[in-house]
Amino acid sequence: MNWGHKIGLVYVGFVVFMLTLVVLCIKQKDIFLVTENYYSDELAYETRIQKVKNANALGKDLQILVKDDVDSVYLDLTKQSIGSTGSVVFYRPSSEKMDYKIPMNLDYNGQQRIYTGKLAGGLWTVKLEWEKAGQQYYKEEKIQL
Repeated sequence: MNWGHKIGLVYVGFVVFMLTLVVLCIKQKDIFLVTENYYSDELAYETRIQKVKNANALGKDLQILVKDDVDSVYLDLTKQSIGSTGSVVFYRPSSEKMDYKIPMNLDYNGQQRIYTGKLAGGLWTVKLEWEKAGQQYYKEEKIQL
């Protein structure tokens, strides 16, 4: 076999490899955008930065604690946050169908327990967004269930 045949075999092998990749990509059905409204979310990013700064100004008391033994996540915010209105979103990067949103409902200690037994195991991002006295706050943390 001369060098011309070898170059031809390499070229044919490359074409077969590329066609295989194209067929695999076309068959893939679970393609998700990070969010449905990614463009408007990107435009609102500056306001999110200000909300994060507001939350950081509250101090290091803001915590998201995972308790595996009772299948729960505990939100531990400051006492200043009592009476806030907001939401807690459990965001699943691998599938938007698994996202879970509940209202924030803090007790008299500034804490909230959220049952996570029905959520699938794996990587989640907990997104807290709340408001009190016209001031808006945001905190995000990755957890493993």
